[in-house]
Amino acid sequence: MSIDTSPSETYKIKKDAKYLFVKNDRLDDIMDYMKSNPETLIQMPDSDIGGYAKFRYSTPFRIQNPELKGKIYNDCLRLGEELTCGIKNYIGDESILKEKYTGKEFGVSDHANRKIALELDNMSNRTRASSRRSATSEKAIAINDAANPEPGETYAIVKKKPVKSGQHPFHIAHVILRDQDVNITLEANAAYLHLKYPHFHMYSTDPNDSTTFHKTWNFMYPDGLTMTLVSRGIVPEYQRSARISRRRSAAFSRKKSSRKSKKSMRRNMSA
Repeated sequence: MSIDTSPSETYKIKKDAKYLFVKNDRLDDIMDYMKSNPETLIQMPDSDIGGYAKFRYSTPFRIQNPELKGKIYNDCLRLGEELTCGIKNYIGDESILKEKYTGKEFGVSDHANRKIALELDNMSNRTRASSRRSATSEKAIAINDAANPEPGETYAIVKKKPVKSGQHPFHIAHVILRDQDVNITLEANAAYLHLKYPHFHMYSTDPNDSTTFHKTWNFMYPDGLTMTLVSRGIVPEYQRSARISRRRSAAFSRKKSSRKSKKSMRRNMSA
């Protein structure tokens, strides 16, 4: 089985991606993360890589949507918002994230997300044009392969063209740790409803590397723009008891959109 290893060999991830292996003499890093992000990770009693401790997301996906016939609500946006706001299994209507450069709220709707991507693309084109005319041009906007979220921030690749029914408009991945020029993420994926746990992945922050987040997901999002999302810095008005009724899937919205209020239509299931 292939194993991804971070530059300093602190972290390893097997092909199944369900576990993060941390070198025994570097456990302080992961323990610090677990203290500041309670209920996110747990250590497993046994490890199948010598010299490394084994960690997993703390619980199986527990949110089951009756409108999806009880299937697990395995949504990358939902998980990214949970890891950002610190509310376990957050599924509220209020969006938690914003795009880092424009400050635009992310998750209001697919159309709004796409507008952010198009605005960043235009801003980047203007910056490149300015750099050709002047030696003192604006600093380039870090998008696509140059996107470089810090731990606690999030990658997002968003299609710039409207998507057809059944296609995913975007995918996001929350960065939990970094080792030199490699980010370690924890991410869900609505394309795989059978998954019980979110997966760990590694992405290079070197724009020239073949394993950046943008290059990795380009096969599914060939017209996608990769951006960085950060916290909006809000405490959402959220009741745990209402977590199912306050969120609707894209599949359900296509069938019954005429019955929905504008608020419940705010968010579609992401990849």
